[in-house]
Amino acid sequence: MNTQIGEKMIEAALVGDLRLVGQYLDEGIDPDSQDPEGHTALHQAAFSGHSEIVSKLLRVGANVDARTRGIAETAGQTPLMSAAMTARTESPDIISILLQAGSDPNVQDEKGRTALIWCAVRSGDVAAARALINGGADPTLTDGFGQTALGHARNEKNIDLAEYLEDITRDRGSL
Repeated sequence: MNTQIGEKMIEAALVGDLRLVGQYLDEGIDPDSQDPEGHTALHQAAFSGHSEIVSKLLRVGANVDARTRGIAETAGQTPLMSAAMTARTESPDIISILLQAGSDPNVQDEKGRTALIWCAVRSGDVAAARALINGGADPTLTDGFGQTALGHARNEKNIDLAEYLEDITRDRGSL
């Protein structure tokens, strides 16, 4: 496989060029091609809010729980985490698509962060958090620093998300 063409497909997914992603796939480019940090087209489409590309990649067999690599902040991140960390209107829909395709909402990256924790740290998006919780995300999981999503939401001053997570954990008897 030509690595440069794989990286071009990843770039096309990032900018939302469905036609070009389809063309690369039709040419036989591996849907799980990775850039040097391990991001796949699915990571980039999920991060950028391109649900049609996410669906297309999943239909052709892209790994729903592909992991990034390296020592960067996002090492071990899945496409679900990529979707959860951005506050885009499309994020809850993309999260639902990934969960329906079998993504594990409780998988942890190299620093122990789950998609729900990434949501609390980066986006603070209540709708995305709700989609994750509805898909089985465990709000009581802690990262490598001993923090839950609720702790991160409080630290990041994501008040609406913190209130939602407090209600969820209280309802489950975990607060």
